[in-house]
Amino acid sequence: KVLAIQSLRDSQDPDQAVVLLQGQVSKTNALKVKERAIVVLAQIDAPKAHQALLGYAKGGGNPDLQRTAIRYLGTSRNQKTTSAELIEIYNSTTDTDIRSSVISAFRSAGDKTSLMRIASGSAFGGDRPAIVGTDNSATYALAAGLANRAKAITSLTDLASPQELWPLYQKEENKDLRSQWVSAFSGMGAVDQLLQIVKTEKDPAVKNKAI
Repeated sequence: KVLAIQSLRDSQDPDQAVVLLQGQVSKTNALKVKERAIVVLAQIDAPKAHQALLGYAKGGGNPDLQRTAIRYLGTSRNQKTTSAELIEIYNSTTDTDIRSSVISAFRSAGDKTSLMRIASGSAFGGDRPAIVGTDNSATYALAAGLANRAKAITSLTDLASPQELWPLYQKEENKDLRSQWVSAFSGMGAVDQLLQIVKTEKDPAVKNKAI
């Protein structure tokens, strides 16, 4: 079945192939079969295929399929995924794993601007997950937001220059994220920025890490 699905990639009737692939995703197939159908959808250069893939990336399936679809949205060369589409998915959920998948898609697509917005905490109106209620949920929301920002910082190491990222470090108030910036600058070989951190950083742990 997987081999048959793979053969649909080169179908002379891409729209019909999309219908068949969507049928495989909706049936009670093994997850491996469904994921292969998602992969082939990403390889078909047709608007209908892109819309189907986008639908799964927005949650039109189980969470495992959603993460797979998001990953291929960012890596597909046949289909043109826009930043706006990925931003919509990012904003539509507070699930850390799904947001992490979108961040990976931004990285794969080379979308430096979106990653810098997430890293700075100003992502698309503010990276503040809409989880309210108990103290535990508020704590989770804060931790989830920091985790997303930390991943975005790491994803920028070979997309942006140290000079572009330095202002984000200077504005950062969270010491754990400042420490993440130190790791990023280290990975970039940004000696000038690390020296500045050593001279100006007030938190001993962050300063020691820069040293």
